[in-house]
Amino acid sequence: MRSVKDRYTGAHTPAEKMELKQKFFELGKQVFGPTASSLEVYLIGRKANIVIMNPPYVRQESIPKDRKEQYAKTYNLDRKSDVYAYFFVRAVDLLAPRGGVVSVISSDKWLETGGYGGESLQKYLSKRLIAVYGQRERSFGADVNTVVSVFTNEMLEEPVEFIYLESYSGNVVRNAVSMKRSDLKPGGKWFYLRAPKMFMEKIYPKLTHKLGDFAEIKRGFTTGANDFFYMKDVSHLYEADYLANPKKFEEWGGVKARNEKELREQGGLIYIENEGGERFVIDAKDVKPLIRSTKELNSFHITGLSKLCLYTDDPGTFTSKYIKWGGRINL
Repeated sequence: MRSVKDRYTGAHTPAEKMELKQKFFELGKQVFGPTASSLEVYLIGRKANIVIMNPPYVRQESIPKDRKEQYAKTYNLDRKSDVYAYFFVRAVDLLAPRGGVVSVISSDKWLETGGYGGESLQKYLSKRLIAVYGQRERSFGADVNTVVSVFTNEMLEEPVEFIYLESYSGNVVRNAVSMKRSDLKPGGKWFYLRAPKMFMEKIYPKLTHKLGDFAEIKRGFTTGANDFFYMKDVSHLYEADYLANPKKFEEWGGVKARNEKELREQGGLIYIENEGGERFVIDAKDVKPLIRSTKELNSFHITGLSKLCLYTDDPGTFTSKYIKWGGRINL
């Protein structure tokens, strides 16, 4: 394998490289087994000095139960951890014994959700973490905030740097906090990226108790079906969609409206697009404005919320059809 790898490194034509690459991985499967990853085969027993990755963002509700049990046991993390958390631990396993560094872009949920899978990852990283970088902008057009976490396989004593940037591609720093490692308590909210200087200097030192010291805290119900329950009003697009396919709306219980004005006049209906990208006519009374996170707010004055949530105990005719549709797709 080393001979084939050396020949691949010195090959000059794409065809030769492709042939040697295929041969190399075929040999690797014979040595490491059919389930070996390409990276494991490439390293062939050696360790990496640097690992850079963007692991998949798959919520723990979507992980099959048998795999979740396997991942949790293999990597010693909470079973409620999202998939990307297991990649953090796996990356450390691939590092050279001393001085290896991992850089990961992932969801920032592990920083602020200590009691929901994040605590075990916080505990694992608390002695290994070098720095965490965040940006004001959202990444990849996704409805999620990301951070770049830099950590090592060594046990460190130095402070951890939390640096909040305007953008990962720029050099404008909006906030920078250096935290003593002893102050990073697993199970808490590591909110230091966006914490104002005044808060850290004047208020944070006085926060000596947690809400759990005074009351029992329980997590609310989750459905794992955000694509169904979360939506936005796209009634301004109704007329164009109606003209393109009027039969679709006639089959949806006899919607006769031809434009947004008539839609609202027909019993207070709206045209929505759920987070799965599907569009439906439902009853306007059955949705409520939604704030999914305070990060979405630019001021204390809340106006113009664009997101909606299905929220009713007495669904109207068209909302009932939408709920039945959700049942048919096995939500």
